[in-house]
Amino acid sequence: MDTRQFHILGSSSYLPKHCVSAEQMDLRLKVPAGTSFKKSGVATRYFMQDESIAIMAARAVEGALSNAGLRFEELDALIFAAASPQQPIPCTAAFVQKELGYGCSGVACFDIDATCLSFIVAMDYAMLAIGAGRFRRVAVVSAESARDHLNYEHLESASLFGDGAVAFIFAHNDIPQGVQLIKSHMETYGDYTNLCELKGGGVSLPPSHYDAKRHAEFCFTMNGPKLFKTTRKYLSRFIDRLFENTNYQISDVDVLVPHQASRTAMELFKRHVGVASERWVDILEDYGNQVSVSIPTAFHYALETGRIQSGDLVLLIGTGAGLAFAGHLLKF
Repeated sequence: MDTRQFHILGSSSYLPKHCVSAEQMDLRLKVPAGTSFKKSGVATRYFMQDESIAIMAARAVEGALSNAGLRFEELDALIFAAASPQQPIPCTAAFVQKELGYGCSGVACFDIDATCLSFIVAMDYAMLAIGAGRFRRVAVVSAESARDHLNYEHLESASLFGDGAVAFIFAHNDIPQGVQLIKSHMETYGDYTNLCELKGGGVSLPPSHYDAKRHAEFCFTMNGPKLFKTTRKYLSRFIDRLFENTNYQISDVDVLVPHQASRTAMELFKRHVGVASERWVDILEDYGNQVSVSIPTAFHYALETGRIQSGDLVLLIGTGAGLAFAGHLLKF
């Protein structure tokens, strides 16, 4: 086991001002009333309007710092963990630092992108850096905007996603009452990169190649049926490896915080993991799939509402484009 001790000093979430109901999404998609909710299980989602990625992330960090009773200058690092950059260069974390009003603070800023698993990966890195004495306090913030990358000709994906931001402040454990990161594990299966992708915007298909005929290549695409089948193929093996050598099994989990991938994906997880439904944190209906923001938002919600108590065994788990799986096993 790679047990690491740490503190969660504060967390906070931010939602854009524009709320879009399932009924409004039906009109946008030009489908019969009730279709988008039946397909996605999402009743409401939020989309950016006059905000930006940096603004949403900054508001989440401000809330987390306030809840932690800290000033920005007391951080050693700010990690932006998401798939939606403010722009390709420089890193989005630098824009967040500037938006917060501390652009001359010198606090280290950098980005981590593992799509939907970005927060999990960034949290793991923060724990490693804190454990090694490299940092004492680290802010990890995820912010996403899927709105402008959705293909509204594709009901399955367009009805599913929403925007938002969430931030956590992690710190070195100075007292015994901290949180234990019992095990962190990630696996990637690159043969399935085509199941979830956004081709346009990178070096292989730069923005200069855009034209109306290629619009779909600059939108997110997802092969739901094959993604479901492939996830099912590898999920049980991943979970076994996550719990290997931990002295725990998945039935011991008190609170399970999953990526809010889709209603179908959540039901797949429930059938395979052996954790009672009442132990799951399910916020999909109210927020949609927020990409990298989904897991930390559900985690923040569970902490804020008292779902997680001292002594609980908590599992953060999800899938991401790649195809990738990742999880943290935590003891509170």
